[in-house]
Amino acid sequence: MPEGDPQVIEWQIRVADRRPGAIWVIGGVAVVVLFVGSSIGGIALGAIGATLILLATAEYWVGRKFKLDEQEASAGVGPSVNVLAWDKIQRVIIQKDSVVLTALAKESKLDNIRGVHLRTLPENHEAVIGYIRSHCNTDVRFLGE
Repeated sequence: MPEGDPQVIEWQIRVADRRPGAIWVIGGVAVVVLFVGSSIGGIALGAIGATLILLATAEYWVGRKFKLDEQEASAGVGPSVNVLAWDKIQRVIIQKDSVVLTALAKESKLDNIRGVHLRTLPENHEAVIGYIRSHCNTDVRFLGE
C-alpha cells in the first residue's frame, strides 16, 4: 500500500539522528577491531570482529522501522523483524514513548522479548494508539493508560 494510505502507518526511528557523532565512534571501534584482529589472527578474524561490531550496532545507525497495516503490526531492523497479527494480541502496554503489543495474556518476564515493541514519536503516539485500538479484538487489555 502507498505510504499516504490511511490504512497503513509507517515510521522509522534512527538513534544516530539524535547523536550523529557516535557513528564516528562506532566506525572507529570497528576499524580498531579490524586491525587488532588482523594482527592477532589474520584478516579473516579482523573482518569478522569488525562485522560483528557493525551488526550489533545496526539499530543505532540504520534505524528501526515500524509498520501498522490491516493484518499486523511489525517492528524491526533490516531482516530481523518482529510481527504480530491483530487477532493474536492479548495485551497492549502503553508507555510514555512506546507501545508494547504482546500475545501473552498474563504479565510475564517474557514481555520484553516477546511481541512487538513500537517506539513512537511525539507526533504519532496518539495516532498509533488509536490505530491499535481500532484493529485489536474487543477483549484485548490495554494497560498503562
